[in-house]
Amino acid sequence: MLSRGWIRAAGHYYSRAAKETKEMIFPAGYDATKMFWLINRSGAHGARSGLLPLAKEILVGIFRGSGKVNDIEAVCEYDKTNNMSCYTLTDVLKRIAGTLRKGTTFRFNT
Repeated sequence: MLSRGWIRAAGHYYSRAAKETKEMIFPAGYDATKMFWLINRSGAHGARSGLLPLAKEILVGIFRGSGKVNDIEAVCEYDKTNNMSCYTLTDVLKRIAGTLRKGTTFRFNT
């Protein structure tokens, strides 16, 4: 939302585009679901390593974004009672703690 559509969100499991992207970027056998990833021109930045690039992309989006905000429901998994699993307080706190604890970057050879 902050990036005005500049940043596109994709889930780890269900999106065909996300699966193909993971195959192109990460080494075979690497579990990319350990953390969130920001993928930009310079590489794939995971968790803590992605916080500064994420802030930069948000700022770029504010000035150059399309104004079309992504549909957050498309990236959240629904549980059996149709509640969006990515919004539970416990899961949000776990993701924040994990983001601050982990971090890695895969650089692109450009």
